[in-house]
Amino acid sequence: MYKTLLGGAGFWKGMDFYFHRHNSQAVTCVDFFAAMRDANGADFELFLLGYSQAGTPKVMVTSSYNPEARTFSFKFSLEVPSTPGQPVKEPMFIPVAVGLLNSNGKDIPLMSVYHNGLLQIVTVDGQPVSTTVLRVTKKDEEFVFPDIFERPIPSILRGFCAPIRLDSDLTDSDLFFLLAYDSNEFNRWEAGQLLARKLMLNHVTDSQENKELTLNPKFVDGLKRILCDSNLDKEFIGKAMTLPGEGERMDMMPIADPDVVHATRTVLRKHCSSPKTRIFSHSQEQ
Repeated sequence: MYKTLLGGAGFWKGMDFYFHRHNSQAVTCVDFFAAMRDANGADFELFLLGYSQAGTPKVMVTSSYNPEARTFSFKFSLEVPSTPGQPVKEPMFIPVAVGLLNSNGKDIPLMSVYHNGLLQIVTVDGQPVSTTVLRVTKKDEEFVFPDIFERPIPSILRGFCAPIRLDSDLTDSDLFFLLAYDSNEFNRWEAGQLLARKLMLNHVTDSQENKELTLNPKFVDGLKRILCDSNLDKEFIGKAMTLPGEGERMDMMPIADPDVVHATRTVLRKHCSSPKTRIFSHSQEQ
């Protein structure tokens, strides 16, 4: 979260200041916070609540596009679940890195955003950015991007910029698009994992009802685009090609069925390496 807010250079500036200030001392999280804040002159209002309030924040995001005004808006709803000894929680400081993709799968250049009725410039050195960080500090927040000339596909929580549970109104079609095109590797991976879990759970239901198991061609296309992109890091490609584990899917089932889960995962891997799809070679499929 510090790096998300301060950028790489600001984060290391804070690290250098932290070691200089606290060399050979016993320190706390608050000392680290103060070093990051003081080294960068940063506004970290409400940040310390993350250390004093238990529980993982839940953030619901809905988005909408207004073609007449050419604006795209994000509405955030923040909740910190009650925990023993802390039944009521205060809204926390959540930095959310976002980007917008156009119909060609390219990042839309971002220059400004409206928040609380004020226009905030998000450019860096006068140049538009592909990713900007929205600071969510209240239970309900809205951010509106102007000059968006087509309905974009939103890329939310880029780089896993905050430890939260995210729930959004992204459709399966949006996720297929992010899997195929998102420039942010984490969100591209996350889209694939979400889709694979849904696909596998559907396969479990189909298997239990003796239906034929099929593979969505959009899922296949997304994986193929990852494999064919020579600019991607090879380690990322390996991660992106890895299907969710069987335990993950059983955790999502009302009644776990290990045999069916294993069988459907095996079938899915065979689909991915079949001559019709040719996503994996035999060595990759192993």
